[in-house]
Amino acid sequence: MEKFKGKRKIIVVVLLLIVFSCVVFFKVSAETKVKDNSVRVAQDGLIATIETDKNTYQANEDVKITIKLENDNDFAVENVSIEGMIPKGLSLKNGQASKTIAHLEAKESISLSFVAIKEATKPREVKVTSIQLDKKTVTLNPKQSIQLKATLEPSNATNKAVVWNTSNKAVATVSSTGIVTAKGTGTATVTVTTVDGNKKATCNITVSTYVSMKIGKTMAIQNGNKTSIDTQGTKPFKTNGRTMLPIRFVGEKMGGKVTYTNDKAPIYVKYGELTVALKINEKTMKVTQGKTSKTVKLDVAATKRNGRVFLPLRAIGEALGFDIKYQVISGGEYIVVGNPKMGSGLLKERMDEAVKLIK
Repeated sequence: MEKFKGKRKIIVVVLLLIVFSCVVFFKVSAETKVKDNSVRVAQDGLIATIETDKNTYQANEDVKITIKLENDNDFAVENVSIEGMIPKGLSLKNGQASKTIAHLEAKESISLSFVAIKEATKPREVKVTSIQLDKKTVTLNPKQSIQLKATLEPSNATNKAVVWNTSNKAVATVSSTGIVTAKGTGTATVTVTTVDGNKKATCNITVSTYVSMKIGKTMAIQNGNKTSIDTQGTKPFKTNGRTMLPIRFVGEKMGGKVTYTNDKAPIYVKYGELTVALKINEKTMKVTQGKTSKTVKLDVAATKRNGRVFLPLRAIGEALGFDIKYQVISGGEYIVVGNPKMGSGLLKERMDEAVKLIK
């Protein structure tokens, strides 16, 4: 307590301890509870009654505060700090800072009103620790789509934003929500990356086309859909123990290009970087890739039947690099021709499909 020209100056500091169940408690030994939303404290001859207009308040909600100060001393008191009387979790709204210092004459009582606001509690940031995809490998047919699902850990991470990318848009694209769409044959890697922490997960995409046929049948299957080989009733057949397939149908359905002008000119089959040239009734064919060419011998020559050119199954597989599966099931002979790297597992699935659908 200091004296200044006959007046005494008392600085009252009221500390908030806790807010609990609508009752404000202060760390003052002379505290007396008045009612649920107010408290009365006394210190050095000063009595303060602090009251709010409501028992509970929400974030960003205005709260009216009334502070009644009573000076029971026989002398004036200057510089009474009001700011320390504001309940914890509330802060005075703009423009009220000048009201936070009070002056009281001897035996004087004053009442001050303020508007405070409940401070929004900033949530604790939860960082992403890892991300996983529900699939690590996927095989699609051209134009087929699939939804990939990403799971972040922990599940309550604050920032769950992710970015999707593909390594090869010509093979597969991916949307901002993880929908992968097959565009062309080949392989691509789809990557999902978290914005928080740059965590990554990948899925390997293989886009593979295929055709399935049965010896003696005009029906075929391409990428799960039934189709006719052509309108002329063309069928795969066997000769001298060799399986013969219609080269135009197989080549074009597999995504290649077949050029045939007349019986004396070469037949060209182009697939990717490979080009195969052969002639009807000849047991050789020329395979070119880039600047490299080689001549391949055939057990059975290319044959023309009902206006269609047929090649031995093995020759097609070896020349163009297709995966091929041949199987005799229940008396029927089935053939599946797939893109390179289709793999034995998928070939078996396609074979089961062919047996079921081609009657």
